[in-house]
Amino acid sequence: MIEQSVLVVETGAGYVRVRAQNQSECARCAEGNGCGGATFARLFGDKITELAVPCDEPFEVGDRVQLGVEESFLVRASLRQYGLPLLMVLLMALLGSVLRLAEWQIVLLSLLALLTSVFYTRLRALEYERAVHILGKSSDPDCGLARSL
Repeated sequence: MIEQSVLVVETGAGYVRVRAQNQSECARCAEGNGCGGATFARLFGDKITELAVPCDEPFEVGDRVQLGVEESFLVRASLRQYGLPLLMVLLMALLGSVLRLAEWQIVLLSLLALLTSVFYTRLRALEYERAVHILGKSSDPDCGLARSL
């Protein structure tokens, strides 16, 4: 389970809207001994993410809560998001070659497969919000910093 402490910014009937600031550097980077990934995070800025999460518990604006998502879901979502479009492009290129299509036709077929698979993954992205669960109130003073258990 991957957990993150977030801040409740809005409550409503059956949901809460939470805000998290993405972690820009690990503890080693903060000490100056890391891989340098924090340099890129500083270049592109910190990203603030807001998400509406289904919830029946009575939280108030300003509460810190723990969100959780299963690691297996993230693996499946990553494969669908990145692997499916790549696989479709390769399969269409192979199919075009087997059918002895012209190069421009193979490119067009592959591009059509890419666009179709990206559209499909965008439609399936709606399930991402349903995969996030509120685990309870958080006492974490470092609200918004991701960590994995």
